[in-house]
Amino acid sequence: MFPETIPHPSETVKYGVIIGQDVSAIFGFPLGPWDLTRYSAATSRLFKFLVGKDKREFTIHAALLASQSPALDAVVMGDFKESAERCVEWPDVNEDTFTSFWQYIYTGDYHSMAVTSPASAASSDCQPTPSQSRASAVEYGDRSWNEGPAVDGERVDNDLLNTAGRMRKQQVLWANFQWSWTSELELEVVERETGFASYGDMLVHHAKVYVLADRYIFTGLVNASFKKLHEALVQFDASDNATDGATDLVRFCYTGLVPERLTRMVIHFAACKMEIMWKNETFQALVKEDGDLSAALITSMMLRID
Repeated sequence: MFPETIPHPSETVKYGVIIGQDVSAIFGFPLGPWDLTRYSAATSRLFKFLVGKDKREFTIHAALLASQSPALDAVVMGDFKESAERCVEWPDVNEDTFTSFWQYIYTGDYHSMAVTSPASAASSDCQPTPSQSRASAVEYGDRSWNEGPAVDGERVDNDLLNTAGRMRKQQVLWANFQWSWTSELELEVVERETGFASYGDMLVHHAKVYVLADRYIFTGLVNASFKKLHEALVQFDASDNATDGATDLVRFCYTGLVPERLTRMVIHFAACKMEIMWKNETFQALVKEDGDLSAALITSMMLRID
């Protein structure tokens, strides 16, 4: 957890001198793995972000930002207007999502610093959209990290089926969901998070962070947000709050442009928990309205038939 003295990301300028002297003294622990010295990162120029529809100003040290991915390096150091002005506008990213982006860059992890009202969890101004920066940076390379696991909701591993013995296929599918999606990610298990207004806020928040990280091929944050979302789904219970939250997540995946890997994991989850989810009238309405969602759920649920 962050100490109470942590500066808000929009106040980075105020803490420039302190950060330049010793960043770890502020946070109380070593900061994330960088391919540059702490001093050179902390004393580099500041890059400005105008976030959300209100264009709230945030700043990140340019050298540190550029070191996260080739795509972000292109934003900071490329031949773009934004690079020359040291400022970029992200109107489709909300402040909570950006704060997690900022936290990860400075610490190697993120958690909720602000509570968003439930009504705004899936607001239209925060929906993911294509980015010119992402399009210009795809050439930087290998997207294999985003292809998803070899096992997912569409294919259940034969070894798992063979060792399951007399387990029902429904149980096998859930066991498969629990271990397959993040088994290749060498990250610590995430404990249930606090600071969110609802379970749905937490799920959608991690999904939004994942979408932003994927846009800029930010592999570390992609893996961290995906892991957090998966762990939150594994902790799903049968409460109305949980089913409402999972419905919010499904809606987010099917009303905006999100990476296929994220959508496949969410469908895998929904297929595992269909008996519970179908009791939610909002979820029923969503499935009835969206033919692609219905088809994906049916395809995944076929694996549950004994």
